[in-house]
Amino acid sequence: MSDIIYRINGRVVTQEEFMKGAKGLLDGAPYVSPSSCWPMTSWAAGVHPAQVDEVRRQSVDLGVPTDFTPDGDAIFTSRRHRKKYCEAVGLFDRNAGDGDPVPQKHHYKGEGDE
Repeated sequence: MSDIIYRINGRVVTQEEFMKGAKGLLDGAPYVSPSSCWPMTSWAAGVHPAQVDEVRRQSVDLGVPTDFTPDGDAIFTSRRHRKKYCEAVGLFDRNAGDGDPVPQKHHYKGEGDE
């Protein structure tokens, strides 16, 4: 017997019933909707408050319009927005998964590099 309890709107359901709403997932993969965290603010991708207007304009020039809080935190509207902005300005997620910003260049010589 599995320790996993499947719920839809607080009601306990079978795995079969739960997976019916998980379109496009692999068989047996649990369905988790990460959409509840957007918009997301990021201190790490933020800037000094005095730079907000300048960096906001630069983000438009980079093709990834991004807003910032008055204290300089970046505001990302979606996972794709976060990825595009971070990669455009050279930031990345050290614990990246699919769809997260990843390094665009090697900053070190690894095995097999010349």
